[in-house]
Amino acid sequence: MSSVLRKAMLLGLGALTMTKETLEKGIDELVKKGEITQDEAKEMLRDLWERGQRERDNVLRLAQEQTERTLKALKGVSRDELGVLEKRIAALEKRVNALEEAQRREQDVQAELD
Repeated sequence: MSSVLRKAMLLGLGALTMTKETLEKGIDELVKKGEITQDEAKEMLRDLWERGQRERDNVLRLAQEQTERTLKALKGVSRDELGVLEKRIAALEKRVNALEEAQRREQDVQAELD
């Protein structure tokens, strides 16, 4: 029985890279050798195929997340983030200009008093 489980695990690991036909052939071989019944074969095929699909979806999700992280690292900031930064810079420039103007007026007043 442990060899059947081992073979099932090996089939499961390969399910990601196998086509459905290849998976069916591997399971059919187990049926021909009498290691599993036809009903077990159907259940195993369904389970392995579903597991393969879930794993494929996980791999695709992880690849997309990594791609997004990489693109963000390469690009720096998004357009939205850049817009926010530009607004903050403009506001800071306005404050700096106002402070410099106030300082110039103060210096002018100080110069007149001296």
